[in-house]
Amino acid sequence: STTEQVVIKDRDKEIILSIGSNKAMVNGKITKLNCTPCIQAPGRTFVSLEFVRKTLEAKVDWNNETKTISISRQ
Repeated sequence: STTEQVVIKDRDKEIILSIGSNKAMVNGKITKLNCTPCIQAPGRTFVSLEFVRKTLEAKVDWNNETKTISISRQ
């Protein structure tokens, strides 16, 4: 919370998303985002799930019954 960043590390990828910035760092390279990360009350952080999915080459599933999202890779 002090850096206002979301850091995602998975295998050989590191994604750094900064609150209020339309740019992300992926393994040290700047990438433009189509959706700017933000914080909304009551303190929830929102980032582009589509960007994360593409970057991690992952599959995203929505479970309507439990209202949960699963991200998986093979």
